[in-house]
Amino acid sequence: MEYFSILCILSLSVVTFSETCPKLNVTEPLLFGDKNSNTSYDEDEIISFSCVEERRLVGEQYAVCINGEFYVSQVPDCQEKCVHAECAKRIDGYCNEGGECVCRPGYALFNGSCIDKKSVKTVISLATKWIPDYDHNSSNDFKVLQADICASFDDVFEIFNYTLRCYVSFKKSNQVTIANVINDFTAESIEGPSDVEKAINGAIQLGHTVPGMRYNVTEDTKANSTYLKECDENSDICDDHYGTCNDIGKGNYKCSCIHGTYQSENIKVDGTDCSVAPIKVGLTVGLGIVCGIAVACFIPAYLWFIISPAFGKAEYNTAAAAEVGSTEDEDEDDEEERDHKDDLKRDLEEDEELDKQLIFHQTMIQNMSNFNPMPRVNRDSQSYGVPNSIELSTANSMDNFNHQQSN
Repeated sequence: MEYFSILCILSLSVVTFSETCPKLNVTEPLLFGDKNSNTSYDEDEIISFSCVEERRLVGEQYAVCINGEFYVSQVPDCQEKCVHAECAKRIDGYCNEGGECVCRPGYALFNGSCIDKKSVKTVISLATKWIPDYDHNSSNDFKVLQADICASFDDVFEIFNYTLRCYVSFKKSNQVTIANVINDFTAESIEGPSDVEKAINGAIQLGHTVPGMRYNVTEDTKANSTYLKECDENSDICDDHYGTCNDIGKGNYKCSCIHGTYQSENIKVDGTDCSVAPIKVGLTVGLGIVCGIAVACFIPAYLWFIISPAFGKAEYNTAAAAEVGSTEDEDEDDEEERDHKDDLKRDLEEDEELDKQLIFHQTMIQNMSNFNPMPRVNRDSQSYGVPNSIELSTANSMDNFNHQQSN
């Protein structure tokens, strides 16, 4: 009978929790909820972080009450106006376009410094009906399900010592919900995705779901883990218009500005803030000199082309009248006339070529003045539940969070 009861509990698609979460004890400049808010919160309740007026919040913006304690993927930080030299000294980071002190691509914040990370994507299939709100990372249903999955994964990954960050996206597949779970690890904590896949599948074999997760996985499902390709997922921080994202392996990437654009001097990481390169003054002056010389050569050639035929014709008529009656002289004159016509034809062709070159240089200058590189396309906003500044990622456990607050 006892065995049968256990099976019945495991077969449920939803596990109900009724625990409440105590209010997080944070100190200014970080604020949690309203000053007059409750001292405890119900299951699935979402409470926001904020900062005192002169500071800005960087990192996760909310916490979710899950299984009797608040889950937050990233420890938030209240920052003053970012100064690059101070940011580089404090965490070895940089000031992004939003004025936030963050880590460079391929790094995550851990124990006050940006360190190498490995990003792994794990796909699981959940036996829960798809709802449209799962497609919007701002919805409460999305936030609750993401926190539920990440909290369960973090428990499994305790064997790896350090999990830096967790976030999720969902998609519909027939009658089930597919979860793409992204986890960042310290570079030394895992060998590769196979470690993550083995841990999750081992946990699933103990029951019909990952321990602590409220929804079952679909029957016979197996987790599939691979290195994250942030460029394909559009979760990179490269410039939206003129940045190029390049995967460099192990879930990391680098940014660069496309040809014809340059990196802003105010942002110290290539490819994160690209602008169209201005036309160099020296190049413009040089092309202007070339075109000026071309015009100076064209005008005398054109005048000679107009005057020389009339002069040549008069000269020819005088010679012909003086030597009329001589067949031999007439033949010589005919040959001279043909030579003269050939000379005129060559001069005309040279003038036409010069004219083409002039038009070409004028067109080139015009095109360069209006130069606008082709921006990135299909840059749709990705649907992962990540905060505005995903590179400032600590995703420490709540134990570490409470420890930092107590210090």
